[in-house]
Amino acid sequence: RSTLFPYTTLFRSNQRRIASQLAVLEPETVIISSPHAQMYRDYFQISSVSRLTGSMSKFGAPHISFDEECDLELARAISHLADNLSFPAGMRVRMSAELDHGTMVPLYFIRKYLKNSMIIRISPSGLPFSDHFSLGRIIRQASDIIGRQCVFVASGDLSHKATDQSPYGCVPEGREYDEKIMLIMETAKLDVLPLVRSEERRVGKECRS
Repeated sequence: RSTLFPYTTLFRSNQRRIASQLAVLEPETVIISSPHAQMYRDYFQISSVSRLTGSMSKFGAPHISFDEECDLELARAISHLADNLSFPAGMRVRMSAELDHGTMVPLYFIRKYLKNSMIIRISPSGLPFSDHFSLGRIIRQASDIIGRQCVFVASGDLSHKATDQSPYGCVPEGREYDEKIMLIMETAKLDVLPLVRSEERRVGKECRS
């Protein structure tokens, strides 16, 4: 299973609902793709450490902290399958063991309902949409091979100009962009994503890092 986990304030009311629905599935592993993780233009980096830790102290909430066990077996299975397919994803570069806020925000809600699952953090890349879709198929195949029940969470705050509380102010195009992306995801019309114009992403101040 997979879900888009927006952490913009526009969709804050949905975050608990999404997290509770994921918990019902009782996944052994939660795979999180974060735009704020260590990222490369031409490679999907998969976390290669046994534990990931972090806190929200830099955002004024030091009491919110995480110490997460990583599913290295599944991470290695994904990396091995990608290598066999000559696909640019794997564990070649050692990622920081510190959690980024793009990973911690969904974890904050998920951990309210799901306590014991392992995690994997995967960074997106600058590669085309089609390669991101291919990575999803590789993840699905690898999880099937080792018999792992998992969910995939795509974390992102979409527009930086969606509400009055947004860091760059608010423009109508910001909210329109958020609503457009969420509608695409809710209707599972993923083939429409590559058709979203770069100008819409620019004016809507899409989060890219």
